[in-house]
Amino acid sequence: MIGEAVNKFSKLVPDEPLNNAKQIVGLRNRLIHTYDAIDNTIIWTIIKKYLEPLKIETINKIK
Repeated sequence: MIGEAVNKFSKLVPDEPLNNAKQIVGLRNRLIHTYDAIDNTIIWTIIKKYLEPLKIETINKIK
């Protein structure tokens, strides 16, 4: 869901790219296509580390 939203945001606001947008969309694609090979511990670590900064960055860009 987040990867899809970042992808749409990047298309709607191309002059205000989000940090790590390509990596976020890439992770989304891997989750969708190879979900059975994903380590949930790694995904949870990524969420804990990057979700809040992504939220803050997104809010700041849409203000």
